[in-house]
Amino acid sequence: NVKRVLEGALLRTDAELPAYLEDSCGRDALLRAQVEHLLAVRDRAGTFLEKPAAMLLDATATREDLSGRVIGAYHVVSRLGGGGMGEVYLGHDSRLDRPVAIKFLSPELAVDRSRLRRFHQEAKAASSVNHPHIVVVHDFGEWEGRPYLVTEFIEGETLRQRLGNGPLPIPDVVDLGVQMASALAAAHAQDVVHRDVKPENVMVRPDGFVKVVDFGLAKLATREAGAHQVERDLHTRTGTVMGTPCYMSPEQARGLALDARSDVWSLGVVLYEMATGRLPFAEGGTATGPGGDRDDGATDERTRRDPPAELLAIICTALETVRDRRYQNAGDLCTALKRLHSPAPAISAAPERSRAANSVSNDPVAYHAYLKGRYYWNMVGDIGVAQAVAQLERATQFDPSYALAYAGLARAHVLQAEYYVGVPRRALEAARTAAARAVELDPILFEPHLAVGEVRRLLDWDWSGAEAAYLRAIALQPRHDEPHRVYALLLASQLRFREGIRESE
Repeated sequence: NVKRVLEGALLRTDAELPAYLEDSCGRDALLRAQVEHLLAVRDRAGTFLEKPAAMLLDATATREDLSGRVIGAYHVVSRLGGGGMGEVYLGHDSRLDRPVAIKFLSPELAVDRSRLRRFHQEAKAASSVNHPHIVVVHDFGEWEGRPYLVTEFIEGETLRQRLGNGPLPIPDVVDLGVQMASALAAAHAQDVVHRDVKPENVMVRPDGFVKVVDFGLAKLATREAGAHQVERDLHTRTGTVMGTPCYMSPEQARGLALDARSDVWSLGVVLYEMATGRLPFAEGGTATGPGGDRDDGATDERTRRDPPAELLAIICTALETVRDRRYQNAGDLCTALKRLHSPAPAISAAPERSRAANSVSNDPVAYHAYLKGRYYWNMVGDIGVAQAVAQLERATQFDPSYALAYAGLARAHVLQAEYYVGVPRRALEAARTAAARAVELDPILFEPHLAVGEVRRLLDWDWSGAEAAYLRAIALQPRHDEPHRVYALLLASQLRFREGIRESE
């Protein structure tokens, strides 16, 4: 009866609907309540699946509308949206009398049986992750050759739609970030990697409760190809069904094997976008893809809201280009965000210039230049180091109190002097000056002391002075790998191998 009355209701206008329901339901209050509930859900359902233009396929417009079909225990009520991965419908579970979302994978994806088998495995893995912030997978099957996935239906809007009104309040950024990170942490604990973390795949209920959707679907869509194929896909864009370029980690953009740290990167991009209303890298590219090294102009960037220094520090760690330097899983990122969750006054507004502000710049142009400098630093090579120096100098020009940029600049100059010929003497003096300035700006940040140690070890051969600087850095940040690593190199150069091995371990 519910299905029959609902199908008739969908054909009526708003003006005709009350009389039709009165006629069809009579005194059956439960029947009318069920139909009205499904109609209300349908009216709000347009927000279930966002349709970014880059992922839409022309073929979806011509596919058969499955509304009104019965697939096992599920009545297909109405189409909610479609994209490169397939189409989503509002459905009704007749066994448990509840609304559900039914995603039919596109016929194009169903043709390759090996990819479909992998999706079966991903769907099983995702359904095994039991977490309140992960969408519940109810069922999976095939109907007339089309694979489908049945999940809980979520009333609310996508995070993308919420971002349509601009940056979110910082407490909301932290709150939503904690929920997303905890969901990913639960998945990572069971070796499930999402691969396509982006605002379109995050649902936010009216009460602010988050649900992360579409685990594993990106793997089905991603071609098994090398970096050249991925690069072509990124440039071609139209009709490409794979991870979303703006949110892809550097290793994903290169077509490398992925682990939890790739999701950490993507969530870092989402956090930055929530806090500032823009992407951390040039729009339309990744850190290593198209547009990833393009400036949008200082004037434009300065008109946008700056995130608080404490939050920016967390985002910066999530967006480390070298994945060993990122949070190693979403659980670590979640823990860092939770530390901001309690002391709300510290993150409710832009902070005063302080030690934290010196370690992570509040100037988005300086921060962007610093990120680029670290990227080029990791490339090594003559060109990479020269570009690193240029970008880090730019960061210090835009923010003369940016201690982290001075520390990076000092180490980049040291790298030039240590490994590449023809470096002018003034570069060596610039390394000493930058290291000293970094310590002066922020004596309790470990990176400046690391820079002083590098100058003493590699330029001055002052091994005792270098050791003192490294030990100071370790004391300030004992759980960071970098001070231990460079101290181990110093110990090895002095033939203190036992101590060096201990530091390496």
